[in-house]
Amino acid sequence: MIFVGVDGGTSHMESVVIDASGAVLGRGRGGPSNHPLGGGMHPRVGDHLVSAIGEALAAARLTASDVTAVSLNLSGRREELTIAHARAWLAPLGLTPTCQIEVSEDHLSAWAAAGFPDPAIWVLLGTHWGSG
Repeated sequence: MIFVGVDGGTSHMESVVIDASGAVLGRGRGGPSNHPLGGGMHPRVGDHLVSAIGEALAAARLTASDVTAVSLNLSGRREELTIAHARAWLAPLGLTPTCQIEVSEDHLSAWAAAGFPDPAIWVLLGTHWGSG
């Protein structure tokens, strides 16, 4: 099983690909998830997600069809953080229809403030705790 997690904020987003044992297989980086001047999600959030996840998958030498679940933890308006929006943003990747997607507000800021900024931990929490 292969899991992808994304931590998205105002400056950029970071993605990580891990396997079921928690081993980090690849990392990627993309643009911001929310607009720096407020007002909700960045107009190009989908492009930024595809870029960050694509880079992490390439580093792991995997494709979107290998992904079991995706956990998105993004800054932005709560009402825009829906599974429907996430599926639309991620559609260009070509994830399989059985790939589980979980999306929530960016809770990683508190995690990072505690000195544990690696999004790989959040992937495990997101895919085993909050996903459908």
